[in-house]
Amino acid sequence: MLLGCQTAPSLPPADLHAPGWEIRQGQALWKPRRDADGIAGELLVAFQKDKRSLVQFSKTPFPIVTAGIGPNSWELEIPTQGKRYSHRGAPPGRVIWFQLLKAIASEQLPKPWTWTAPDGEGRWTLRNGTSGESLEGYFIQ
Repeated sequence: MLLGCQTAPSLPPADLHAPGWEIRQGQALWKPRRDADGIAGELLVAFQKDKRSLVQFSKTPFPIVTAGIGPNSWELEIPTQGKRYSHRGAPPGRVIWFQLLKAIASEQLPKPWTWTAPDGEGRWTLRNGTSGESLEGYFIQ
C-alpha cells in the first residue's frame, strides 16, 4: 500500500460566459516580498453561485498565476515556471491569490493578512504583515 500526498484532479475549465458568474476585472501591483520590485498586471476575478471562484493575474499576453477554488478542492498554476499544485480541502493560507478571493467575498482573513479598501472607489490593498507580500489594485466598474 502506498501512502503520501494525493494530488486532486484539475478543476474543470471555467466557462465565464455561462450563467451565474460574477466577474471583476482590473489592474494590480504584486510584490512577492517586502523588498521585491512590484509586478504590474491585469487581474480577473470570478465567482460562481456554487462557491467556485478563480483569479488570474497576467501580463499580456501571458498568465503569471491562475488560482481556483472548487467546492472541495483548490488549484494553483504558475505557467511561467511550469508549476501546478492542487489538493482537496481548503486552500493554503499563505498564498496571496486565495486570500484575495476570500477578501473579495467578505470572508475573514487569517493573521497576518490585512485587507483595506479605504477610498470607496474600488481601490484596495491586501498585505501579509509578516512576509511583506502585497497586492494593490483596483477594479474597473
